[in-house]
Amino acid sequence: MEIREPEPDESERIRDVVESSMTTSFRLSPGQIDGITDEEFADDAVSDRLEDDETVLYVVETGAEIEDRTIAGVVEGRLEDGWGEIDWLFVDPEHRGKGIGTELYETVTERLRERGADHVRVTVLEENTEGHGFVERFGLEHDGDREVEIAGESLVKYVYTQYITKPLS
Repeated sequence: MEIREPEPDESERIRDVVESSMTTSFRLSPGQIDGITDEEFADDAVSDRLEDDETVLYVVETGAEIEDRTIAGVVEGRLEDGWGEIDWLFVDPEHRGKGIGTELYETVTERLRERGADHVRVTVLEENTEGHGFVERFGLEHDGDREVEIAGESLVKYVYTQYITKPLS
């Protein structure tokens, strides 16, 4: 398993992981899932995130041989007013149960802390049937809700927060 920044030409595989994960774990219609993946993970959206200095985007690549390697997970975070914001974390259902989500979460949290975040805020769509339990395992606490509009849909994101310790210099 290798965690790395994605290449610009990998946006289609990222979208595939997102769509597969959402289809398995979200109570959303196929049209809602398509709307989210088309808006949030289109080629231009992924390229913009890769070029944005405040955004941290990682993928997990699995497989022993170069030809068999595949993207199995993706996470997006950003630094905003001293907070590490994590909006999206997806693991392909075929690769769940292998610690990929944990590695992605810990990697993005550490990177945001290195960039100056002293708190982390994770948002999880209300319709995500597995995400709430996942973030609570890391000690994050439910701290409120946000109404967001994604792909023309009004959705609720639960907000989870946690103080993250700075390293000793």
